[in-house]
Amino acid sequence: MQHIVTLLIAILIFGLIIGIHEFGHFIVAKLNHIQVNEFAIGMGPKLLHFRKGETTYSLRLFPIGGFCSMEGEDQSSENPNAFEKKAVWRRMLVVLAGAFMNLVLGFVLIVVLLCTSTKIPSTVIARFAETTNSAGETVTASESERSGLRVGDKIIAIDGSHILSATDLIYKLQTTETDSYDVTVKRDGARVVVENVKFHNDNTDGLLDFAVEGKSKNPVNVVTYAAKDTAATAKLIWMSLVELVSGKYSLQDLSGP
Repeated sequence: MQHIVTLLIAILIFGLIIGIHEFGHFIVAKLNHIQVNEFAIGMGPKLLHFRKGETTYSLRLFPIGGFCSMEGEDQSSENPNAFEKKAVWRRMLVVLAGAFMNLVLGFVLIVVLLCTSTKIPSTVIARFAETTNSAGETVTASESERSGLRVGDKIIAIDGSHILSATDLIYKLQTTETDSYDVTVKRDGARVVVENVKFHNDNTDGLLDFAVEGKSKNPVNVVTYAAKDTAATAKLIWMSLVELVSGKYSLQDLSGP
C-alpha cells in the first residue's frame, strides 16, 4: 500500500512539474498573440474540458504530463497568429518559457523549504571536525584545517569554479576526482587562495570535514539564498548532462525527471 501511495504522489508531482512547464509555454504564447488551440493537463481521454475564446482547456485521464498545442506549431498554417508566422525571437521566448517556469518552481520550492528551517545555510566555515587524542586533548580531525583553511573563511571558488551555495560546495567535493584543491576564500575582507587543500574527516573518512555557518532567517536571507541555490542547481544539472555526454557518468547514473 505504501508503494502505491508513493507512486501516486510521484505521478502527481511529475504532473505538476509538467503542468508548470507547459503553462510557461502557454502564457508567453498568449502574450505574443500566438493562437493556442488547446492547453491540457494530463494525457489520454478528456475528463473535463471547456472552451474560452480560441483555446480549449482540458483535464485528461492520465496525470503524467500535459501539452500546449499552438496553431502552426507542427504543420503549416495560414493563420497570421500561427506559431510559425511569428518572429524568431518571439518563438524562442515561447520555447524557453517552459524551462524558465521550472526554474521559478524550483525557486519557490527552495523558499518554502528555507522557511521551514531554523537557519539559512551559507558557505562560511563555522567549525571543523574535532576528535580526542590519546592524551585526552581535543584536536582537529579536519584535513582541510591542517591544509590552511580557517574558521570564518567564506568559500567562493574551488579550482576556479565559483561556489554559489552549499549545494554547489557539496557537488564540487563529491564529483571532482582529485586529492587536493585550490580554494579561494574571503578572509578578513580580502580574497585569499589556499593551495593544495585536502578534505578528509578523520572521524568519518568522508570529505566533509567542516560545518558551515547558519544565517538568521529573514526575508532578505531567504530570497537571496534561494536565488543562489536555484542558480547552483541549474548549473549542477547542466554540468551533470555535459559529464553524462562526455562519458564521465553512464546512463545507469541518470535518474529523475
